[in-house]
Amino acid sequence: IGAYKAMAEELQRQGDYAAAIAYYEKSLQAAASLHDSAGEGLAYQQLGNAYQLQENYTKAAECFHKFLSICQETDDKIAEGSACSSLASAYEAMGDRASSIKYLEAFYEVALTTGELSAQREACGRLGIIFNSAGDFASSVHYFSKSFES
Repeated sequence: IGAYKAMAEELQRQGDYAAAIAYYEKSLQAAASLHDSAGEGLAYQQLGNAYQLQENYTKAAECFHKFLSICQETDDKIAEGSACSSLASAYEAMGDRASSIKYLEAFYEVALTTGELSAQREACGRLGIIFNSAGDFASSVHYFSKSFES
């Protein structure tokens, strides 16, 4: 798994996203064959990131949803927050503001549960930006204020 991941990361650094995706898929297959849930989750996260770099946001969101499901099944709250943040980014890139807000709010809730102050600030800051760009200044101020409280 590690060798596939290392190769994929190097190819991704070189900008060869299609080849990187092929190696991330091999990493995913290897993790699945070993019944390594954490490895599968990581592979889906990395696949999603690679698809996002290709600007294939639909495929990225599919991978991030699978990553989120694994995180919830394994009760990995830190990774669950990361999955929610990644989903929010993918949906924002697709222009789906409502879904982006939904996942940023979920990211914030997970960060509250885990006590991660930087994640709380990140979620609130991003929500503030989205609401500001939508012209919902009251919600924007609310979330920007919360980001300073965290």
